[in-house]
Amino acid sequence: MDAITDPVQLSDPQLLDWVCQPRRNGDTFSLAPDPSRLSARGFTTGSQHPLPGSLGEVQIVSAIRRQYRIERFRQPLSDCFVLIPMRTTLAAHANTVLGLQGSLNVGVRQTIADTFQAYSPTHHGAALPYMAARLSEFNRDHPPGLNGEEFGLFLDTTFTWRGVQKKLDEVEWLHAVYEGNAHSRIPELCPERERNLGHDGYRLVYIGEEYLQAIPPLRESRNVVTFQQGELEDRAVVERAKELARAQNRDCPFLETHKIRITSIKLLDETKLVLEWVYLRDKSCGFHMLMPVLHTRSAHNVLYATVMWSHPHDVMKRIFTESAHEAAILAAPVALNNFEEGLAIFKAEFWRLIKERALQSFECLIPELIMIKEVGGWRPAGWPEPKEPEEVERH
Repeated sequence: MDAITDPVQLSDPQLLDWVCQPRRNGDTFSLAPDPSRLSARGFTTGSQHPLPGSLGEVQIVSAIRRQYRIERFRQPLSDCFVLIPMRTTLAAHANTVLGLQGSLNVGVRQTIADTFQAYSPTHHGAALPYMAARLSEFNRDHPPGLNGEEFGLFLDTTFTWRGVQKKLDEVEWLHAVYEGNAHSRIPELCPERERNLGHDGYRLVYIGEEYLQAIPPLRESRNVVTFQQGELEDRAVVERAKELARAQNRDCPFLETHKIRITSIKLLDETKLVLEWVYLRDKSCGFHMLMPVLHTRSAHNVLYATVMWSHPHDVMKRIFTESAHEAAILAAPVALNNFEEGLAIFKAEFWRLIKERALQSFECLIPELIMIKEVGGWRPAGWPEPKEPEEVERH
């Protein structure tokens, strides 16, 4: 409604905190007008009116962050966090609160309040023409009259919990990798058809979870190269490895980059939130509102290990490349889900192997783990089919 100065705020922290708690169908939450918005215009709260009434259903997108520990031979490798997008459906019903300037005299305040309470969508049609006509009539008898700045309409909204949908794809994928047939998930890492990561000593341990009020924005590492379909993968790996090497040490006379393709995987869709305008309309009025909408895009990832060294150390080539390959195999299961953690594991294991095999350190030796990410275009997410309303589950 154009006359409503403070529309529904789905980003309100109180509402988001309420959404992110266990709920059952029919639970309600009221979101009163922001007192600071009233006081900023010198308003005090006047009467209420069941206008615009039912606004239909709205969706709030939040998330659950679930924590797992990845172990190998019962020794902790890394903690990883899986983000589960969650969409909660709420029925919205709004009363309209009349805000009146505190400086108005009692008679004028009462006149505006009575006019507001007398409004009926059935008899008067749209609210704005009605209020404008009544204001014009009042001004003829009470010069200099009112200009419309003396009052404003604010929504007092009640939300009713209707149900929740969760995108559990990534959780299911993670369990399938560690506990099922990993060949179908990361075939080059597990060449035996029935082999899973448990046979190599890996274990996935659930730690806990927390509810988030929003999906965090995507964070990219310099070791992750994102490009659209059709670009040259090998060239992208070499160029990024050289950039990373130059950033660490510009004085080393490096050889050509040695790259090792570790595995490729069609990962789950990436997600991000996009704010989109929606128009809510009742019989008497309508207004625009920003609604967070989940968007996804496909991602096909290829994991490479690279290692660069200076000319004087060329005789150690076999030790360097074998160490990089073994360290990458160890780190790959983590890196496919949490790249930064996998990168840290890769470098720590690489230097442990170098120290064990070469018995010395090397100034111009730079190992890297690089992920090539081939992505599609962003599109609105396909959510799971809605089920009967149920309580928000906690693990």
